[in-house]
Amino acid sequence: MGSSLIVEICRVDAVEPHPNADRLAIATIKGWKTCIRRQESGEGEFSVGDLCVYIPPDVVMPFPLADRLGMRNYLKSLGKSAGPHQMDAGRVSVARLRGQPSYGMITKLDILPPRPEGWSLGDDVAAVLGLSKWEPPIVSHDGDTERANPVFHRYVDLENYRNFPDLIPDGEPVVVTEKLHGKNCRVGRILEASETGELAWTWAAGSHALRRKEFGIRHKSSGDPDNPVVEEILERSQFWQALDTPGVREMILAISQDQHNVIVFGEIFGSGVQDMTYGMTRGQWTFRVFDITVDGSYLPFAEKVRWCEQFAVPTVPILFDGPFSAAMVEQLVTGPTTICPKQAIQGFAGREGIVITAKEERPVFHQRRHFPRMALKAISFEYLERKNGTEFH
Repeated sequence: MGSSLIVEICRVDAVEPHPNADRLAIATIKGWKTCIRRQESGEGEFSVGDLCVYIPPDVVMPFPLADRLGMRNYLKSLGKSAGPHQMDAGRVSVARLRGQPSYGMITKLDILPPRPEGWSLGDDVAAVLGLSKWEPPIVSHDGDTERANPVFHRYVDLENYRNFPDLIPDGEPVVVTEKLHGKNCRVGRILEASETGELAWTWAAGSHALRRKEFGIRHKSSGDPDNPVVEEILERSQFWQALDTPGVREMILAISQDQHNVIVFGEIFGSGVQDMTYGMTRGQWTFRVFDITVDGSYLPFAEKVRWCEQFAVPTVPILFDGPFSAAMVEQLVTGPTTICPKQAIQGFAGREGIVITAKEERPVFHQRRHFPRMALKAISFEYLERKNGTEFH
């Protein structure tokens, strides 16, 4: 469910006093709120209508730029996900400043190099500042990557609601589901050519980024420095195991009838998947469906629910079914997970966030961008600020 790297020149939409700090104010840029400095005179570092560069969370920032902005100490370590070219960089995140959530950072236009035509509202400045998108590391075992097939397509990339708060019109009928923190999984049945060129209906499974073979080799070390034996273990892919969820194969066959390519998208979550275990222990995990495509087209909400109910296939929790509003998003994006009682969870027990989808499936053109679906994600601030989180694909 990746979103685009969006670092552009924005307009400050609002500036409010910080309720707990005289020397801070809260600026609103699109759907984001971030803390800014306030002068002794009471004026903020930015005023309503000012142009600025807004840098959202999950942007990789080189340390030299962070030093110019005085922000190095506020960047998160890239950890094991850092490649050789990123060792001198950090990850923009969130912070709670005197009790108030602050997303990312804004800076004045003088951070940009001069150019003859100047800089204008909406200009993309990520490349000129050397910024890139942080991506979770992809976990794979030896030989478990299957050849890609465009028919077995990836899930649509969902943009962040706070980048496009006006994409979905007020009052638009929407469904809001809980965004679960696990591994994005796709399973399906597709028509593809074999190595001999013959067409046949084939089962397929994979993560968001990669199609996976049913079996792969995992290396297990003995842990003994005096006898460092590495054992090769043939292991069945967790993504293929998700296909064994009761009702899933039967549902796919019923929809496909070996006439249509069908892909079911869902989330694998539980113990040993990510840091959030949803009350599961000792390697327990489960799979829940959130979307279905038939020949590349996403099923409308009602039809998707009908199929899942018919075959008793578990789906992600539905939090809201009704008219869209910004207030509704802010109300639902935070709070405890609805998967299990809070007391059953050790560690962070909140939501990762929500996914907002129009009930009428359709593409939309907005702000010079094409969106294949009228759908967005919103991420909980509490989730972003949690400690010792994991994010693997």
